[in-house]
Amino acid sequence: MEIRDRLRYLGYGICGLVSCAEEAIEKAAESRPDLVLIDIRLKGDSDGVEAAERIRARIEGPIVYLTSEVDQDTLRRAQMTEPFGYVMRPFHEGELQAAIEVALHRHKIESKLRERERWLASVLRSVGDGVIATDRRGMIASMNPVAENLTACKEEDALGKGVTKALAIVDEQTGSLAESPVGRVLREGVAVGPDASSALVARHGRRTPVDATAAPIRDDQGEMIGVVLAFRDITERKWTEDEIRRRAAQ
Repeated sequence: MEIRDRLRYLGYGICGLVSCAEEAIEKAAESRPDLVLIDIRLKGDSDGVEAAERIRARIEGPIVYLTSEVDQDTLRRAQMTEPFGYVMRPFHEGELQAAIEVALHRHKIESKLRERERWLASVLRSVGDGVIATDRRGMIASMNPVAENLTACKEEDALGKGVTKALAIVDEQTGSLAESPVGRVLREGVAVGPDASSALVARHGRRTPVDATAAPIRDDQGEMIGVVLAFRDITERKWTEDEIRRRAAQ
């Protein structure tokens, strides 16, 4: 039974059936299918791996390879295109259906995760506080624009580094270095509230009075997988408090 007939027998619609890489790329871009089933060995100058790579640059749908025996170099190239599965020839309808359904389900989950990540990134960009998230080792995983501004450190320069590479928290009165809220959360496993006399020292030395809080990030099993550090510039509040005290003393 031809692959077209097998797919129809399993209840799948077919956007197109082509035999060479260029046609596959054009057809995928035109029809934007839910899934691309592509043979590693295609006719023409380009094989299925090269076609899959170019298709991935145009659409987000999952790719499943059809293949028989391939050399190690081709297999490594195929893995670099991050396929959602392989179907080895010869195959039964059940194997084909399983590979397709797993790929579609996995793609659906990953799409939801990407959407959630975009939503969270949008929220972080919108909040007025500086926010830094770390992994379980205390290495920076993300920073929002407010955090970049207050620390004078770009996110791309800070990723994978310790929080102290981007900022330091000091006692505003004495200037002595305070314990990192992130380090304390990692050690104690509990949220840390703001210190009334904290100041953030940016990479270039600028000092800003802040309210800084840190809390553990936990997974569904309650395991700590990171820390979120939030800090708010309280320069205006400090100025107002000092002004009130000055007037009261007159």
